[in-house]
Amino acid sequence: PPPPPPPLLTPTPPPQIYTPQLPAPPTPVTDPGDGGALKPELRDVATVLGLLGDLHRHRNRRPIPETVRRLLSAARAHAGIAIWPTGEQALANVLRLVDRARAFERRGSPSFRAFLDRLEDEAERGQSEEAPIVEEGTEGVRMMTVHKAKGLEFPVVILADMTCPAAHDPPSRYVDPARRLWAQRLCRATPRDILDNAEVERRREMAEADRLAYVAATRARDLLVVPALGDGRDGLGGFSGEDGEWWLESLNPSVYPPRGARRRPSSAEGLGAPAFRDESVLDRPDGKGGQRPAPGDSVAPGLHAAAAGTDIVWWDPAALDLDADPRAGDRQRRLLEVEREEQPTLDVEAGRGAHREWQASRAARLKAGGRPTMSVTTARAIARRAADAAEAGDPPRSDPRVAWIEVPRPEAEGPDGTGRPGGERFGDLVHRVLAEAPLDADSASVEGLAGTLGRALGSPEAEVVAAAALVARALEHEVLDRARAALVSGPGAVRRELPVFHAGATAGPDGEQGRERSASIVEGVADLAFREVTGSGSRWTVVDYKTDRRPAAGRTEYEMQVACYVEAIERASGEPTRGIVLAL
Repeated sequence: PPPPPPPLLTPTPPPQIYTPQLPAPPTPVTDPGDGGALKPELRDVATVLGLLGDLHRHRNRRPIPETVRRLLSAARAHAGIAIWPTGEQALANVLRLVDRARAFERRGSPSFRAFLDRLEDEAERGQSEEAPIVEEGTEGVRMMTVHKAKGLEFPVVILADMTCPAAHDPPSRYVDPARRLWAQRLCRATPRDILDNAEVERRREMAEADRLAYVAATRARDLLVVPALGDGRDGLGGFSGEDGEWWLESLNPSVYPPRGARRRPSSAEGLGAPAFRDESVLDRPDGKGGQRPAPGDSVAPGLHAAAAGTDIVWWDPAALDLDADPRAGDRQRRLLEVEREEQPTLDVEAGRGAHREWQASRAARLKAGGRPTMSVTTARAIARRAADAAEAGDPPRSDPRVAWIEVPRPEAEGPDGTGRPGGERFGDLVHRVLAEAPLDADSASVEGLAGTLGRALGSPEAEVVAAAALVARALEHEVLDRARAALVSGPGAVRRELPVFHAGATAGPDGEQGRERSASIVEGVADLAFREVTGSGSRWTVVDYKTDRRPAAGRTEYEMQVACYVEAIERASGEPTRGIVLAL
């Protein structure tokens, strides 16, 4: 029995370097009268048919872009397209087709026919776009529709297709929102609603044509080129509307001079124009092999004042070299010529060695890039590590610049603080009230602020009352008296919720200072800092509030945290700094 047919779909193979080769020709096309030999004029045809047959048979068994690439490579389409007069744009469009195929296949559809249907549908709807061959700001000529030019600006704009009708006749559609009606021409059949409302739709399309003409004319920054008929549309200097209005005719008031002044232009040589003849029409064929006579009101070349008051230069077409051959020969030769310089021979081992060196260099750079050059930590994290070390048996480190002060508690709370609320929410509420309450606030102000902030945090009434009482006691302490006294020193002498940063260096991976050291930044927020002026000079005092029920249990950690703040402010200010842990 014959072998089973291959599956219609196979997994996409990995990318491979493809060397274009023409497939073997299929069964030769022979002439029975010539002994079965292939006709010479059909050999190339057979080769091409064999290529197309092979691509067709395997179109759904290989990636879509691979099928397109094989066709282009086998036909040498790149070179053939490149020598066209617009070869750069055409070749860019072809290469973009390969990218489109790759993107289409990534979306999960391997059908070659579905890809072609998508391209045909986009072409019919006018949705296909050309690949850009120049970047914005690069000198060159770009062709686009008026809709695509919206929002753009160019030094020179040339309007084209002057005979394009401004409106369809009959209109292509009719829309009536009140009736929820959309009437559309299909298969050359026009619904009755379109015919009955043809004049309404024509006026709408004419208004849209005027808007498009305005958009097109305002894309030019320095020069606008408008095609126009010097003899007028009717050949006598007028504009006949028998065949419908053209899309650029709304610009006529800004283009045509008033009647009676069309033969009296001013010289345009001062604007850089060459010397003109006295005719803006190159020839006037009468359709019988002769020439029509020039109308008496034909526009003469030169500088005119249009009917709308704009200055416009009518050009003499005879001043243009209209029969010049396109300069494509040199460009095509440069595209196709082969370099004559001797090319170096390929040394495989040298290439492998260079690749190994590149891999080693890349690995070294990745290793160096993966080594941190800066570490960021918080003062609280450093203090926590110091406390853990003290619990593990290391002697606790103390900083003589940091003092521990406990605010006396009322007898109802007890020495362990069991008579008052605790927890993170309670501590947050106390810190917020101390940060926002004026240093000279009375009890009523503190209670009102505590109530407002407590509602924002969702604190129960018991916590709000306890927080207000705790803040009132703190404001009466001697440390806060010193902060209030510092207020008279001037602005900036008292800082609350002060962000501090301390930059230093940490040891490298070998544990030695100075070798492969990385920068270290310690950050935190000091609750209060104030600058006092004494007889021996000035100094800063940093205060950090602690609301734990048993703050002494974390004394080492808290003191180390404030020590980080002291170090940062002392370095930043250059003045002596002391710290206080105020246990509330």
